[in-house]
Amino acid sequence: MNLPSFSMLISMLTGAVFCPALILAQTSPPSQPAAKPLSKPLTLTVYDRTRVEAWQWFAATPNAEQYGYVESLVRLGLQQRVQHVDWQLELSQSTMLGLPSDAVSAVTAQGQLGLGGTYYASNSNNTEPVAASFKQGYLRYHFSRDANTVRLGRFEFFDGQETTPKNTTLAWLQANRIQQRLVGNFGFSNGQRSFDGADAHLTGDSWDLTGMAARADQGVYNMNANPELNVDLQYLAYTRYLASQRVQLRGFAMGYHDGRPNIVKTDNRTVAARTAEVARMVVEDEVHAGLVFHVPADPKIRVKASVDQPIVLLVRPGHPLDRPEPVRLADIAAHRVCMPPEGFRIRQIIAEAEAAEGVWLKTALTANALLLLKELAKSGDCVTLLPRITAAPELIAGTLKAIPIAASALETTSINLITRLGRQLPAAALKLLTMIEASLRKGAGDAALA
Repeated sequence: MNLPSFSMLISMLTGAVFCPALILAQTSPPSQPAAKPLSKPLTLTVYDRTRVEAWQWFAATPNAEQYGYVESLVRLGLQQRVQHVDWQLELSQSTMLGLPSDAVSAVTAQGQLGLGGTYYASNSNNTEPVAASFKQGYLRYHFSRDANTVRLGRFEFFDGQETTPKNTTLAWLQANRIQQRLVGNFGFSNGQRSFDGADAHLTGDSWDLTGMAARADQGVYNMNANPELNVDLQYLAYTRYLASQRVQLRGFAMGYHDGRPNIVKTDNRTVAARTAEVARMVVEDEVHAGLVFHVPADPKIRVKASVDQPIVLLVRPGHPLDRPEPVRLADIAAHRVCMPPEGFRIRQIIAEAEAAEGVWLKTALTANALLLLKELAKSGDCVTLLPRITAAPELIAGTLKAIPIAASALETTSINLITRLGRQLPAAALKLLTMIEASLRKGAGDAALA
């Protein structure tokens, strides 16, 4: 006996289940919804955003404390859909007028004072940067399920916005708390950002799978959004709705690579951890030599040069503690003190001196930038404790005074040039180490004479 095929069984089951409903519905046949057109006419879009911004930043004399500027963004686009394919071309023009030229502090720890300073620095110190950019240009193919798509070209992308929730609460949360946490177009900026690459959507009735691989374009604070950065990313997200669209589950992963050679990566580890890393690189022959404030206890480490650098009190000339004789920690405790973070070896040595003297300094401010600590001391707002060599330029210029501290723990510190014991260094490396050693000794001498 021939068995019915799978498609025949499905047809039979479907007919059995729905036949009564079809029969009842024959008395009032429903009108068939019109099929969605696969083509859409050519559309022109124009977007213009002009803003006036006023900034009042913290006092950073002699830099601008308050300033204003004008920014304008115009976007012109063409888009069309023909059957299963849609495309878009869009140009943008970004303009900044009246950017401040004095809103970037020479003090590294202060840096750019507000977005006016950021725009100025990002556009080669130009107060009136203007640029036209190719904002978007892509082709997108729609499969038989219209939401299933593949797109190729330059486009904007927003992580967390792969789907549009039907629930109004979820829609608000997605728009205001979830989207663009990692990837977006920097819509608040005047340059904005697009991506060159491809993305795809695979969907079901209650789920969506989105993948994207692309390289970032410049833009954002730079008005020229045409160049492609050496930054690439890969993104994959799965979203599913439960409980009649009242619950959204989302899992995502992203890979990121920044290959720009002129970008300095920030190392936020403690000085002790960084010192240990330098010593490890020296021991494992990853580098020829290292410069450390504290020599690790490792028998493979050889100290090629060591320069005594006592920790001194740095004060503004004329400060009450500006005196020829050494000061005690008890004297310093009566004044506002700004210090490096506790993870810094300098701070650890100061803590040892405090414990030995039984005196505890009250820290008014903590900063991991030595330049900021010196600037605060120069202003007279506080005093700071640092190795003498770190303030050699200020001591020579007479903008700071170095006062010895009567505490043995602060008088025995040193800066050390280390190499691996037994390693034969090439001639070029030896010459460089000789120059570094001479520079250390000269710097220590200049600081001592100042």
